[in-house]
Amino acid sequence: MIRSSIVITVLLVVSYAVAMQPAGQEMPPNHPQIPAGHPPVGEQAKPADPEDVKSVDAIISAYYDTLSAEKDEERDWGRFLSLFADDARFVSVRTVRDRTSAMTLKPEQFVQFNQSYFAGSGYHELEVNRITEQFGNIAHAFSTYASKHTVADAVPYSRGINSIQLMTNGERWWIVTVMWDYERPGEGLSLPAEYLGEAGEAEPVEAPAG
Repeated sequence: MIRSSIVITVLLVVSYAVAMQPAGQEMPPNHPQIPAGHPPVGEQAKPADPEDVKSVDAIISAYYDTLSAEKDEERDWGRFLSLFADDARFVSVRTVRDRTSAMTLKPEQFVQFNQSYFAGSGYHELEVNRITEQFGNIAHAFSTYASKHTVADAVPYSRGINSIQLMTNGERWWIVTVMWDYERPGEGLSLPAEYLGEAGEAEPVEAPAG
């Protein structure tokens, strides 16, 4: 009786897995199969300018370009959002009172929370250096950035690292995650020379007022 119950349970699980397998999502033989109930894979809704998403270099350049503008200059947030996968996330790592935590936002939330600040003060995020690795359909970029209120500023008011994860379907690229931390020289956290590339020490963070 116990053996019969086990067989029935296994059959029910297999039947459920087959029923929940997304249409057209069968994987080739000897490949890991998609788990039962998994959302459809590769169906990303947001169209993008093909020139923005044709390569890792193109999509990261478009990312920095869409973030950057002078005070009161309108940004193309539609273009910005088109660079991201549907389930993409921004992750900001912060340490407050000796406790480090991650604040996670969807791209739409990132725009909502930051567009007024960017427009009111001007914001340019410039890529200083990049180290990229790729395997198959995934890539990772360790992208060093410098933040300025206006592109004419002699030195940035902040610098840091954007850890950017990306994916491709062979036709276009998407940004999946942007996680970052910023330089804090007063706390002993400065960007190492290998992450500054040719910029070297030419753009130190501006000294705090007072």
